[in-house]
Amino acid sequence: LIKQGKISWVHFAPPCATFSRARRGGNGPGPLRSEERPDGIAAPHLRSWDVTQANQLAKNTAKIATVAARAGTYFTIENPEESLMWYLPCMRRIIQMPGVHQFVGDQCIFGGLYVKPTRWVTNAKWMQVVEGRCPGCPTHAPHIPLRGKVKMPGSTRAARR
Repeated sequence: LIKQGKISWVHFAPPCATFSRARRGGNGPGPLRSEERPDGIAAPHLRSWDVTQANQLAKNTAKIATVAARAGTYFTIENPEESLMWYLPCMRRIIQMPGVHQFVGDQCIFGGLYVKPTRWVTNAKWMQVVEGRCPGCPTHAPHIPLRGKVKMPGSTRAARR
């Protein structure tokens, strides 16, 4: 449909879970990736299903974004600003394509409860409207601390952190 010109814009927001830098160990889960090994720290045959699936989703996202760019269709890819997804070779190629821009903005300036710095990679120059940083207090109200959920070993439920 993209190649036929029937779609004018595609947006991607792959889950950031395994690409997150929040996985720093301590009492929580350890890291699954690094800047040096964005595809996963463990050898391919030892990687978790989640890492393998996230890698494939990122590759598929990059393939469709490439098709869109070549067809003159707008695309946007959204993930946290410091997501390790941006270090994958398939994403590096997208970022380096002619006409592709990166815009970074904090979600709180658009009414979000959290700062949540987010990066958009896109061939739509008009997406620059998402750029902006939180001015902080007293201009901006204090933020609610961003907390996640972690599945504890041996548990069937995720615990709030």
